[in-house]
Amino acid sequence: QNKVLDLNPIYKTFVIPNFIDINVPLIKKSKSTTFRILFLGRIHPKKGLDVLLKSLNKLEFNFELNIVGEGESDYLGSLKKIINENSLFDKVNWLGAKHGLEKHELYANSDLMVLPSHDENFANSVLESLMFGTPVVISTNVGLSDFVKSNNLGWVYNGNENELAACIENAYLNSENRDYIENNSREMVLKEFNSLKLTQDYLNNYTK
Repeated sequence: QNKVLDLNPIYKTFVIPNFIDINVPLIKKSKSTTFRILFLGRIHPKKGLDVLLKSLNKLEFNFELNIVGEGESDYLGSLKKIINENSLFDKVNWLGAKHGLEKHELYANSDLMVLPSHDENFANSVLESLMFGTPVVISTNVGLSDFVKSNNLGWVYNGNENELAACIENAYLNSENRDYIENNSREMVLKEFNSLKLTQDYLNNYTK
């Protein structure tokens, strides 16, 4: 919406989210002494995975990063170079693409999902993560950042790997916030993004 208004500020606009599949099973979250960070999505420069990898070297607690997705070999090579330069070999797991129950279990059994995109108009993975009670850290460039921030469903940052690292550390230290999200995020997503509400929103706006 903001980009459209930058082109012509007199446009009349409205924003309605995507329809997404929120009919997903309840999965009990497992516990671990290792803080489990998840990146799930297309591995592409716009997703900011390089920023996430650079931020990890600033963390001073026991963590692992599970990367779920696929990308072009040249870009993957540049990411692996960052891992090598920062001695993160034993903390980063490349899991490839996952679907269905495997993907759902990864969401449910993560402590945090991070999406540091440079440009993301919506981000289904954010809602998918919250459906399984897993909080998120996302950049202000992600379309759902206002929803996450206003409902206290995670942490939103604007900046470089230093700010991202600070957000991840805050998430790690604030177990009470994570417990709140685990217990409430599913209900919030179902209320705000159910198909009946979105359909009515479309009809109301197109009628106007």
